[in-house]
Amino acid sequence: MAEIEQSSTQVDDEPDLTNIRELRNLLYTHHMQPNKSFGQNFLIDRATLQRIIEAAEINAGEQVLELGAGTQLC
Repeated sequence: MAEIEQSSTQVDDEPDLTNIRELRNLLYTHHMQPNKSFGQNFLIDRATLQRIIEAAEINAGEQVLELGAGTQLC
């Protein structure tokens, strides 16, 4: 199974969207304020993300289309 990258270095200077500081900075930069009352929650737990990847049987190199208003982590 594919494993999510554990280092803070991202490919192509992409932000680490599981890092709460980077995520907050990105949202602030784009003038976005998520609202939990609208169901806007973001997956930032790497262990949970890894379990989702394993359950979906996603392999390294496969493309994934994430639908919804999230941060598209997969």
